[in-house]
Amino acid sequence: MKPTPELIDRLYRTALKYLEQNRLPKTGVAYFFRERIFGWSRALDQPSKVRPGVIALELETGQLWIATKADNHANAKEWTHTGSRHVPETNHKPKI
Repeated sequence: MKPTPELIDRLYRTALKYLEQNRLPKTGVAYFFRERIFGWSRALDQPSKVRPGVIALELETGQLWIATKADNHANAKEWTHTGSRHVPETNHKPKI
């Protein structure tokens, strides 16, 4: 799946609204399933914690990942990079 720029922008706007409503920082990773947000974390979780098809959007970098390759328990085995969006310049420094 190669997401369109419009989809990525829509997910990003949805994530920002979710974070504001839940008083969470506008950093970290937002998780979506079927284009509906269902969670947030400070960093990208292990893929085994989600189902294949879950999309993870890193808010600071705009990187988009999709959970792929189910195991015997129907959990994902890896994250596959699927795209990115331009995010406004911030003081965020990438983790090295």
